[in-house]
Amino acid sequence: MGILYDPQNVIVGQAVGYFAPAGTLMPANTVAAFGDWGVDWAQAGGTEEGWRLGGDSSTTNHTIEEQPNPVAVTLESRGINITAALAEDTLDTLRLSFGGGTITTTPAGAGVGVINEFTLSDNVDEFAVGLDMITVGGATRRIYVPRAAGSGNVDVAFRRSAAKRTWPVAFAALCKPSEIIIRDILPAA
Repeated sequence: MGILYDPQNVIVGQAVGYFAPAGTLMPANTVAAFGDWGVDWAQAGGTEEGWRLGGDSSTTNHTIEEQPNPVAVTLESRGINITAALAEDTLDTLRLSFGGGTITTTPAGAGVGVINEFTLSDNVDEFAVGLDMITVGGATRRIYVPRAAGSGNVDVAFRRSAAKRTWPVAFAALCKPSEIIIRDILPAA
């Protein structure tokens, strides 16, 4: 018996996270992997251990007396989330970690250049979230969630030298699962 799988389909490699205001359109298919997604999109920056795409589903089994296994299964809920621990200690990182807020820049006056100030939001802000990665055959896999909200808990250690600061981000999809796009863009022949 020959090999039961194609080892070229086993992929390692990083993903890049992108964020924009909720409802921002996905970039054109001509945008290269890890490229500039457009004026409203920003890359999230470096991570501690990469990005994670997760999901959980809750279903109901429908059974009848005449059959021991279900005759149908219906979907009650499906949660999709994207998480990471951001390794760059910037105010943009804090904004993502806390699920929103406002960053303002003002001139400070004599002796100080500018003041950048982050203010937490009283609500949960909504974002469009995307991931780019390279997959089988050099294709760009692009994941796009048009509406998501910060859903994680922030817990950051401030240590003298034991480890760098990381800022956890967790975004839960607020759109219908059918609105989430996972697209493989193959390179030209």
